Amino acid sequence: MKKLFGFGFAILMVFALAGCGGDDEGFVRSVNSDVYHPADCKEVEKIKDENKVIYLTEEAAQKDGLRRSNIPSCWKGK
Repeated sequence: MKKLFGFGFAILMVFALAGCGGDDEGFVRSVNSDVYHPADCKEVEKIKDENKVIYLTEEAAQKDGLRRSNIPSCWKGK
C-alpha cells in the first residue's frame, strides 16, 4: 500500500511540475524502474511519456525509495 501512496504522490507531482517552468527541472523515473535521473539528462528521452514519473525534488524521489542513476554525465554541474 505504501508503494501506491508514493506513486500517487508522484503522479500529483507531474501536475505540479507542469507549472514550474520547463522540462529541465525536477527528476524523472520510469514506472518500470527504481532509478531516477535529473529531468535534463539524455537518459530521460528514452523513457516513454506514459511511463514517466516526475518529482520536484531529489528528496521526494529518495523518499519514494528510489536511487540516483549512476550515469556521471547526468549529474555534471548538479
